[in-house]
Amino acid sequence: GPGCAPASHSVNLFIIKLDASVSYSDVTCYGANDGTIIITDFAGGSGNYEYRVDGFGWQSKSQYKNLAPGVYNVEMRDLLIPVCVRELANITIIQPDPLCATAEPQDATCLGNDGTISIINPDGGSGSYEYSMNGGVWTTSGYFTGLVPGNYQIEMRDLNVIDCKKDLGFVTIAMPIPVTAKVDKKDVTCYSGSDGQIIITDAKNGSGVYEFNIGAGWSSQVVFNDLTAGTYSVQMRDFNAKACVQDLGTVTVGEPAPLSAILSYKDISCYGAKDGSITIQSPE
Repeated sequence: GPGCAPASHSVNLFIIKLDASVSYSDVTCYGANDGTIIITDFAGGSGNYEYRVDGFGWQSKSQYKNLAPGVYNVEMRDLLIPVCVRELANITIIQPDPLCATAEPQDATCLGNDGTISIINPDGGSGSYEYSMNGGVWTTSGYFTGLVPGNYQIEMRDLNVIDCKKDLGFVTIAMPIPVTAKVDKKDVTCYSGSDGQIIITDAKNGSGVYEFNIGAGWSSQVVFNDLTAGTYSVQMRDFNAKACVQDLGTVTVGEPAPLSAILSYKDISCYGAKDGSITIQSPE
């Protein structure tokens, strides 16, 4: 029968049923095809055995390596009685999902040494990971800081299967274009007045959020009112990178000359007369 036990013949012969233990290991990394099946604790029959795993013929070895994911029917038979076959197990070998992640850069500011790379959405493998930049030290932190502009190669590996690696490719850290803006002004309308203006338009580059300074502290306003005549130094900075200050130059708020005229007069010629006069003339 399938177990080949017991069997009776003309002589008093009792054959112990074939038996063995089967252990296995799954594929360690997607596509690695390194699954194993190991047969141990053989017993029964004549004591001499052969084994078969799906895809392989009968053979005396009891360890099968380099197996791809799949279902394997494991059998043994008595070498001296080949028709005596025992099915030991149906083994399903699986593999983990492929490693994957996204390496997301943050460009350097004008300082030139504060770029970053963040590893987001890691998946696959055993669920625990390490990362390396440009072939350097492996770390569980998925955050690289203090980077200057350039290209960086990022790799990830399974923390529990360190030979299982994934190249996430090259990531570029760039130096941003300096922030810039257009500066206009309106002069004071009357000598010694204080209704001058500085107007900032067309601000661009950087993060898109800015602050400005004309000598009285940083502000998000783009129109500075109530200015007296004078020369102002105008600066701009990225609100999200405040160490990056850009000089927009100087602007002079002017004022008109003070009003002036030549005043002359003529006295009354006689008491009670009405021939006095005042004359106002523009200066030459």
